[in-house]
Amino acid sequence: HPDLQGKVLPGYDFVNRDNLPADDNGFGTFEAGIAAAMTNNEQGIAGTSWGAQILPVKVLGSDAWGTYADVISGIVWAVDHDADVICMAFGGTEYSLGMQAAVDYAISRGVTVVASVGDENANGNPVIYPAGLSGVLGVTAIDQNDVRLPTAGYGTSTDLVDLTAPGGSIISTW
Repeated sequence: HPDLQGKVLPGYDFVNRDNLPADDNGFGTFEAGIAAAMTNNEQGIAGTSWGAQILPVKVLGSDAWGTYADVISGIVWAVDHDADVICMAFGGTEYSLGMQAAVDYAISRGVTVVASVGDENANGNPVIYPAGLSGVLGVTAIDQNDVRLPTAGYGTSTDLVDLTAPGGSIISTW
């Protein structure tokens, strides 16, 4: 995307096991734009951090599914490649000791780990991992009136949510 030119570092694709972490459905590009889209270029949008760079780590396939093993590998790879923040806008309902160990490794290296608490409110609002892991900052979505979106999760208790962020009618890179 033009608003991400010069912002994307070399990454890794744990799904296809190569150095080409292509975004199959646009969601990663959308999230990257919110964080790091160029500013003052008279096009597109302005990201929240003009100095940020994106280290793309692909752990989900084109169907938006993946394995915890790939997520764990992705976390460790990002830490070992000098990530400052790891942001994961996906999750599953099963706790993973291995994923907790990867998050602990990231935190021990000074990396901030952020994850979505999910959008499963209509499905019983389960705890979503990695957001439910110790040390992870859990994020849920709010609207323009600071009200949690009807689908936005919050786990089985509000203790899972550390941050709220706009989640409706957002414009970003695609």
